[in-house]
Amino acid sequence: MKSVIVRGNTNVAWAAPYAVTFRYMPKEGEDIEKLQLTGDFQFFKRRQAKAYLLQGGTGDGLPYYNAYQWERGMILSGFPLDGQPLAHYDMVKGEDGMYTVTIPLPDGQYYYNFVVTRSDGTVENIPDPENLPDMTETRKAYTCQLSVGNFKLAGDLGYGFKRTDGKCGRKVYDYYTAVDGTTQPIGIYLPYGFDETKKYPVVFVCHGGGGDELEWMNAGCLAEVFDNVIAKGGIVPCIGITMDNGYFKWDFERIAENLFKCIIPFVEEKYNVAPGPENRAYCGLSMGSETTLHMYMKHNREFFGFGAFSGGHSYRPTKEETDIIRKGPHLYLSCGNLDMAYINATYKTERDISITGLRDWLDKEEIPYTFHLKDGAHDFNVWLKSLAEFLQYSLWK
Repeated sequence: MKSVIVRGNTNVAWAAPYAVTFRYMPKEGEDIEKLQLTGDFQFFKRRQAKAYLLQGGTGDGLPYYNAYQWERGMILSGFPLDGQPLAHYDMVKGEDGMYTVTIPLPDGQYYYNFVVTRSDGTVENIPDPENLPDMTETRKAYTCQLSVGNFKLAGDLGYGFKRTDGKCGRKVYDYYTAVDGTTQPIGIYLPYGFDETKKYPVVFVCHGGGGDELEWMNAGCLAEVFDNVIAKGGIVPCIGITMDNGYFKWDFERIAENLFKCIIPFVEEKYNVAPGPENRAYCGLSMGSETTLHMYMKHNREFFGFGAFSGGHSYRPTKEETDIIRKGPHLYLSCGNLDMAYINATYKTERDISITGLRDWLDKEEIPYTFHLKDGAHDFNVWLKSLAEFLQYSLWK
């Protein structure tokens, strides 16, 4: 059984070019009261992005539009602004027991999962059993990837499409001993043509709050982004590393200590990572962006480049630290035009964690940086594009 079928749209009531059918066949005896599809299948009108900024980063009165309401020029989002949950699409049970739903979609890269309501009222997110995300012995996941249409028409989201020419790297999941003596998980992307006789530069890619080492590998399409950027010649073949920084409860200095004392020695010895700051980069999303900025402000000389996606930092460096930063590696910043990190209630307060506040400080100190505002909210539609751009324009050629 094929669980996802993409066809050209023939329904004149729908504006999107594709009609995508999702199917789920329950296991024998499986308890299902209701089954729904969800994912980043909601959209905003461009004028709502202007309103969001004028309202100081609040989503009041800015509801999303579902897939059936899509119009050309809308902004794809996996993050509702006004507190409502993600769009859920009811699946209908057929006479053969199969649950199905069809929604219209434009060209793009998406993530999805099914939501099951049991007879006792409990609700569970489950992955598509025919399109399983990466999982490990210690981690479960339910976010599945889906490419729709033509990667060229998908814009920068096309970097999330799996290559069809076989030039694909591979993902490895391993365990290392952390700074506190515990065994912790780590994800490793090895580029196509990985040669054990060579040394490769490395990009450490940090997840956001609630995520782990699987988040970027699944919803973030990390391997596909690296594959496509490397094949395009936007960056030399390099290794990507994901880790679980949430384990350290976002104690940024503890995370840094663990990186330098444990993760870096581990990957340099086992996965052909080239030594030295000139061969290291660090980037991350949301809380991972704050982590990146901590590295940028406190460990500036240990990396070649930094990429902070959708997250500022309330810390303001000392004069001595600022002088080091000014002469150090380049900083790439990005966020969405509907992003809660762009501007929010912390702006111009002592705990300002907005991108706008960070840029104010960088400009005041005359520190060079690159900033790119993307279409999207606080979600992987922004972060996938940001990772692709960071790799191409900020790192090794």
